[in-house]
Amino acid sequence: MASLADVFTGKERTNWLKAWLAVDIAKSGLEQFAENEARTVHTNIYKTVLSSVPVPVACNICNTANLLPCPTQRICNNRGANTPCTRMHDTPEKQPRLCPSTVCNKVLNEIVKQHKYVNPSWKNTTATQWASTPWQIAKAFLPPDGYSGKSSVQDTDFNGIVNFMMNCKHFDTKFSFPIAAGKNSPPCLLTKARDICRIVRHSSQCELTDADLQDIFTTLTNLLSDPTCLAQDVASQEAVKKLAKLQNDDLLHAVNEKLVEVDTIAERTLAEIRIHADKCKRELDEHTERHKLPKDVQQLDEKATTLFYKALKHGKEQVNNIRLMVVGMFDVGKTSLVNNLIWEFRNKTHTKQPLSTEGIDIHRCKLMTDGHWCLDTELIRVKFGGRIEKVVSKNTVTATEDHETFKERIALHKGDEILQHGIKVAKRKLETTSLDESTNEITTSLDESTNEITVSVWDFAGQTLYYSTHQFFLNERSIYVVVMDMTRSLKDIVSKSDGIGIWCGLVDSCTYLDIFKFWLNAIHMNSDNQSGERTIKPNVILVGTRKDKMKGSAEEKEENMNLYFDNALCSFDKHSPIFNHIYKNRFLVNNLSPEDSAFAELRKEIISLAAKQDYWDEEYPVRWIHMEQTLDKMRDKKRQIVKMKDVEKEDLENLHPLGIEELTLFLELQHKQGNIIFFNSGALKDFVVLAPQWIIEAFKCFIPHNQKIEATVLKDWEEYKKYAILKPNVLDEVMKNSPPYIHEYQTAVMNYMEYLNVIAKPLTSEEGITGIPLDFHIVPCLLSRAPPPLHIFTSPPDKPQTPVLAFVFCGKFLPPSLFHRLVAVCIRAWPICQERGQYCLFNGLAIFTLNDTYTLRIWYMDYIIYARIVCCSENEQLDNFIWLFQEVRRKLKKSLKDFFHQSSSVFEECIQCPDMKVSLHNEGLFIVKKFKYTNAIACRVCNPHAVTRSNAMKHWFKEKLDRIETDDD
Repeated sequence: MASLADVFTGKERTNWLKAWLAVDIAKSGLEQFAENEARTVHTNIYKTVLSSVPVPVACNICNTANLLPCPTQRICNNRGANTPCTRMHDTPEKQPRLCPSTVCNKVLNEIVKQHKYVNPSWKNTTATQWASTPWQIAKAFLPPDGYSGKSSVQDTDFNGIVNFMMNCKHFDTKFSFPIAAGKNSPPCLLTKARDICRIVRHSSQCELTDADLQDIFTTLTNLLSDPTCLAQDVASQEAVKKLAKLQNDDLLHAVNEKLVEVDTIAERTLAEIRIHADKCKRELDEHTERHKLPKDVQQLDEKATTLFYKALKHGKEQVNNIRLMVVGMFDVGKTSLVNNLIWEFRNKTHTKQPLSTEGIDIHRCKLMTDGHWCLDTELIRVKFGGRIEKVVSKNTVTATEDHETFKERIALHKGDEILQHGIKVAKRKLETTSLDESTNEITTSLDESTNEITVSVWDFAGQTLYYSTHQFFLNERSIYVVVMDMTRSLKDIVSKSDGIGIWCGLVDSCTYLDIFKFWLNAIHMNSDNQSGERTIKPNVILVGTRKDKMKGSAEEKEENMNLYFDNALCSFDKHSPIFNHIYKNRFLVNNLSPEDSAFAELRKEIISLAAKQDYWDEEYPVRWIHMEQTLDKMRDKKRQIVKMKDVEKEDLENLHPLGIEELTLFLELQHKQGNIIFFNSGALKDFVVLAPQWIIEAFKCFIPHNQKIEATVLKDWEEYKKYAILKPNVLDEVMKNSPPYIHEYQTAVMNYMEYLNVIAKPLTSEEGITGIPLDFHIVPCLLSRAPPPLHIFTSPPDKPQTPVLAFVFCGKFLPPSLFHRLVAVCIRAWPICQERGQYCLFNGLAIFTLNDTYTLRIWYMDYIIYARIVCCSENEQLDNFIWLFQEVRRKLKKSLKDFFHQSSSVFEECIQCPDMKVSLHNEGLFIVKKFKYTNAIACRVCNPHAVTRSNAMKHWFKEKLDRIETDDD
């Protein structure tokens, strides 16, 4: 190998190396000077700006794009104001707007004034950091490309520093010579220095003549010795000395020695690199394989991921299961639509209107080659036969010892018709396989199972009574069909008979448009797309029904349907992520005409849409097929819920027993996919819900309707209907009136309802926060509304109270069931407050006793949950109980986050202006995390004033406040 030092034996190449080192030395001499002057420029700009605004507080919430018009020349790529910009203003957060405090716009204007050519490099600089980082303003004077990621003068190259000095008017008085670019006048020393950098960087042969080198040393030395400022700068003069040594070859000798040392190190480490290369490649290959695992598996812990990975090595199959969720208001034709999608139902008589779905109906189908969906109960052999064939075939070509064991296990399953069918097919295939084929080739061909597409059609009840349980089933692994009745106006009021307004977050009335928006918001909220880290793929198909009742020609009906959905979608904000979920093709159907081609086209589009989702073609262990079949057999026996020990027993009798750990992993993934309900925690891990609709059936039992109640329980029953208090004797009546598959599992029912926060046991108030649970439950979703006016509860006059803490939900959507679940958590944590002999527990508002003098009040409106702690003693000092306030906040925040299990938060924590006497909905709210970067924010709701960081955070966020102020110090 040639020595690195040998490269520079030529005279002119050595000159180039010297020039390169000279530029680096000159940069070190200018860095401190440039940084100090950048601070001065920053101070002067903010001094000018803050003296001209009413509230002299720096802003850090505006990004650069907010402050620039669209289009901006040489930055935006749109042609005119009416075409979209895909560079600077490419997201909703980056649209042009005025700074809330007008500070940032004024800072921008000052930067423009300081720029010698009135053309700052806006792509380089980040406006959110202008107030805190002087170099961010300096970067506006650098060349337009290549400097956006440079965070300090040390990160910036010589060319950038020189351009800062040339382009900023501030430096006109910092040099003894006029700063000129050299176009219309002789170039100044800064211009010459900049040109030197270009010559060195762009030399194709890395060579310089002696004369050019001498000119470089002269120019850089004269610049660093300029008498106005640099001659008195310590770093600049140190650089001058280094340049002199370099010119006399003293430094070059040291460089050559260093290059020889580098040669030695390179030779020594090259062998080590080769040794580790193969190991790294193997690890990379394994990591790549693991990255291909299904997303649901990647979210599990390392132990479960490793277990899944090992199971895949025994054989894998690509799984293509579609969860089709059909949702919408009641009586819009969802069940009729489902009937027309499934072959067995479509061919039944349509003379009778199907009964409305109660809860959820689930139909499992297989996609046939002709495009029909057929119930898998009729095709159970087809469903599992081909897949089992793969398992049998692969085991036939394995080691002899394993083969003998495998045959013994097969002999135990002679009565399994499906298994025996798979064995026969596999044997025929192997008998016709050429003996010349190698075992490895056979194994490889059998490693991948034939793709089969199954469709699970979920028909959701439209009655809002069930909306609080639907949240358990919505997820990102689904295709949604949102159904609307085209004969109903979006403005039509829905019947209030079942409290529709309450369920959709409204109080007075609810329209068909509200229902439409409710479902789309619920789909988005439960799809783990809140963070914006993943691209949202379309997964919602809009379907209009009652085509036969519409007026006009077929084309006019189609046009009216599209106009209907366009108007409904336009009710969302312009930049709402909801639009990304909507599939471009819409469908108008007549449910009374099963031969309508729209149904075949809809089925085709559903398959096409599912095939574009991230979960399509995910690979799962082939050996899990037997456990899937086992669960199906249990369902065939009308078993909706089973004990875990029964599932374990069935596993031991399967062809490929999984064992406890792998069986648990299998059940957890089946749960994530929505096929079963299985919680691997507490008492719930002892049960497996085979039919997810069982949860709905269990919930229905707690809804008062036409139950036959014993006379001895009537008074408590009336109390239950009025106050949602579920006493043991009422619970016994509820269970007695329930179907056998519910009351036989009463303990499991109660455990599930408590785990899902549908019901909760309150605490006694005698022992405060450590109170004993009472002997009855509360069902929050059945509570009545609080009597007006609300502010009597939320802002009691003349009482010491914290500012209002607010959880503001993204997308301006909060399903009421979420608040009900939070109330259930609070019921279990703190005693319910009683006033005038009545529990302060209502639908939308609840008050809890924290200790002898303090109460917690939580309420919600629209998409915001509020919390406030009030003291009943007028002389109490709130500062004495800050630890309690923080404990409560952490409890509320953790509970809300746990409800979603998402990769990012779906809400922002805000504080309402502490000076607001009566809490007003969605007024005077400040995002808490913004106080990390500023000491005060202007409040424009109360009398204009500044809300300081301390006043906003000292009660609910004291620990965070202390950390911020410590960092500031």
